[in-house]
Amino acid sequence: MATIDSLDLASLQNNPQSIAEALEDALETTDGTIGQLKTDAQSKKDDIDDLYDQALIVKNNIDSLFSSSNSVEEYYTTTLDNSFVAWDLTTQPTDEHGLRIQRFGKIYIMQIAMYRSGTSTTSYQQHDIKTLSSSDITLPSNDVNLGLGSKGSSGERDNISRLEFKSNGTITMTYYNEVSSVMHVLGNFIGVDV
Repeated sequence: MATIDSLDLASLQNNPQSIAEALEDALETTDGTIGQLKTDAQSKKDDIDDLYDQALIVKNNIDSLFSSSNSVEEYYTTTLDNSFVAWDLTTQPTDEHGLRIQRFGKIYIMQIAMYRSGTSTTSYQQHDIKTLSSSDITLPSNDVNLGLGSKGSSGERDNISRLEFKSNGTITMTYYNEVSSVMHVLGNFIGVDV
């Protein structure tokens, strides 16, 4: 049991706060473990404060990502550019073919079902699929990379190396058509206006 040698009771004012402060000071100097506990507790509090600050930064980044989501938008068309044709896979539903763009804040999602005949094989090509205006959908402030994709079968090996929604409204696809002269695109693509 620790002893409190340095506590001068005669000098204390007769109130609980004064006595508590004097005991705290005395215990810190006479018993190192209590002083260490106080230091450890402060260190843990500092760690928690740091984690909170980091979590707040992440939250603010997520909020920023969705901050421009004053409205969710959608654009759909079956009319495409550069000889691309909406690929009607089934009779139902009636709106699965062509190009659909959904925007939520800075996130753009494209659903594409289309093909292009007469495409040369074994070479990379780049074509604009569609050019939109700000009256169609809110255009990105930067060029948005929506990723890549492929459609493969015994008769088709069609690879998209980049689908891009440019800030000027143009949707551009860079692709490689390996086997037949028909380039098929069937997929969902997503990107963020960074």
